[in-house]
Amino acid sequence: MKPAKNEDFASTVSLLHNRLVKLDLNKTIGGHVVLSCNLAYPEGVVYFKTTPELVVEFLTGDLLLQALFDKSANATVEIIYNGIATHASPADTDIVLSGGNKTFREIFDFEFLL
Repeated sequence: MKPAKNEDFASTVSLLHNRLVKLDLNKTIGGHVVLSCNLAYPEGVVYFKTTPELVVEFLTGDLLLQALFDKSANATVEIIYNGIATHASPADTDIVLSGGNKTFREIFDFEFLL
């Protein structure tokens, strides 16, 4: 499987963009859904394939952001830091998304609660 970031994106939509989280939904030319999100640990941005159903569960408040990542269960993900791409296995690497312990609504409201 090609790394998520290296696939050609047919479209990109920003789902969240504030001081806590930058989360983009990308659709590849091949029809795959790829999310990109900034990380709390390690540093960088992670790209991972998911399903439309899991995205809907997150958007409706049924999943925390970290649970969305964990349930996507990719064999490998791509992490970009300072322009350098590395591949990691979520099963073998501690990957923590920024705002991962929050729902979509909690992240969306983050700016207004400060």
